[in-house]
Parts: sequence; structure tokens; C-alpha cells
Amino acid sequence: MILEIKSNLEYFSPFFADALFSVATSESAISPACIKRTKEFPEGSRLFAAGETPRYIYRLIKGRGQLQLNPESKEINISRLIVPNEVLGFTEAILNLPYQTNAGAITSCICECITRKDLVGFLHEEPEICFRLARRLAANLQTSAKVFSYQ
Repeated sequence: MILEIKSNLEYFSPFFADALFSVATSESAISPACIKRTKEFPEGSRLFAAGETPRYIYRLIKGRGQLQLNPESKEINISRLIVPNEVLGFTEAILNLPYQTNAGAITSCICECITRKDLVGFLHEEPEICFRLARRLAANLQTSAKVFSYQ
């Protein structure tokens, strides 16, 4: 028997683009607009797979997608829909660790993509954004600890 969970867990909650580029300074040597590239993904295609090395972060512009946590499990399938303006793969790109989830296109999707190298360079130029993102990631970690603790 397969247990399928359509997740609303805070641990698995969306990370939106507004938090990423909303306070970019005009002095920055790297413009967010310059480092974004638009890619189209046909229905049924994969944006990235668990275990792959992060090459990009993705922001869903148009279409519908799905994230799947623990995709190799034969017993538990945890998934949720990807919503527009959501950023995918950010934590993995910052840490340079393999993606932890699968992300796929349910319908034809358009995403803005930023390479890991460009993202890291941008964050070096924008300490205010970098600090706010560190706070967001720390909050996500704390929420995860609460969700998965046995207390």
C-alpha cells in the first residue's frame, strides 16, 4: 500500500521571489534582470530531480508544477503543487548540495532561471538581501525542527 500525502506542511512551504530581489540596490554591479533567463518546460517534463547537482534556481512564471519529497520511496509519496512566483532549488543552490526533491511540469510551464554562479555573485553584491534570506532559511530550519520533532 502506498501512502500519498498532499502536503501543506510548513516545512514544504513555498519560497517566493519577492523575498529574493525586492531590495536590490542601484549600486549593485549585478542586476537581477541581467542574470535571469526564461525557459519553457513542456507538460510532463522535469525541471530537476532529487540527487542532481544544482545548476539553477527556478521561479515559476506560468503553468502548474509539482514538487515531490522522498520521490524514491515505495511507501510514502509527499507532494504539493508549485505556485506562480515560487522559487525552487534555492537552498540546494546556496549550499551546493544535490536537490532534495523532484520538480516537474504538470502543464506547460515558463520559468525564470538563474544559474548558481550568478546567484552567488548577486548575493555577494547585495548584503541586505543575503541577510534577509539567511533569516528566512533559519526560520525554515526552525519550523522543520518543530514539524519533525517527537515532542
